Amino acid sequence: MTDTNLLIHKESFVKKFVKHKMATVAFIIIALEVILVYVGPLIFDWDPYFIDTAALGAPPSADHILGTDTIGRDIFARLVYGGQISIMVGVLSTVVSFIIGIPLGLCAGYFKGKTEILVMRAVDIFQSFPGMVMILVLVAIFGSSVLTLILMIGVMGWVSPAKMIYSATLSVREKDFVDSAKTLGAGHLTILVRHILPNVVSPIWILIAFRVSSAMLMESSLSFLGAGITAPQASWGNIINAAQNATVLVKEPWIWLPAGIILFVTVICINLIGEGVRDALDPKMKR
Repeated sequence: MTDTNLLIHKESFVKKFVKHKMATVAFIIIALEVILVYVGPLIFDWDPYFIDTAALGAPPSADHILGTDTIGRDIFARLVYGGQISIMVGVLSTVVSFIIGIPLGLCAGYFKGKTEILVMRAVDIFQSFPGMVMILVLVAIFGSSVLTLILMIGVMGWVSPAKMIYSATLSVREKDFVDSAKTLGAGHLTILVRHILPNVVSPIWILIAFRVSSAMLMESSLSFLGAGITAPQASWGNIINAAQNATVLVKEPWIWLPAGIILFVTVICINLIGEGVRDALDPKMKR
């Protein structure tokens, strides 16, 4: 594809994406959220660990716009820093899933035979285990930290990209340009990377958004259960964990409700962006 054709393709994609109004609004919301979460702390003096002993479990006020938790930490500051962790876990665990899943899917679809059998049986094994239960077991063994959560959620999520790439590779490997590359003496690695991968990667862009949102929900669920990010480090999940206290749940909703709302909005927006990308790349898939 020439540079001119590539530019035209990108412009066409942007125009189609913008036509999806909900996806466009969702993209703007996520962009503003990311700026607030990652740039805001560099500009403003927000401390998620500072304890205001004069405001324990205080409702929203001029000093604390979203109130404080039961030990006096500012909810807004913890939401901002918790967003850094939740978004980072969602994005990086998705990267891990794709780093594992894409090569396995390519090899299974291209080589077939024993490679296909091994990869597909591995897919069956991973699908047979409840992801949440498996991660809880691994957390009990290796402990919980940001790095271990990223790796565990990433490893448990490689099946979807692997199956998607595998299905696409099965059809592309029979194309004439692949046969031509073999005739010209191209090696397997060259064929996979230069000829097959560019022609099967489009569906992956659609899957990325849904994997990120799923990983964020997984992290939040684990943190809510006390098996993910642990205090004093903040994440949206362990902020919502305060709702397990009946008194906080009913009488102090400002402690947990903002984190629940922002997690809900973020996941919805990411999924809407995924739908927008899907419709822009392949309008035939539009529901």
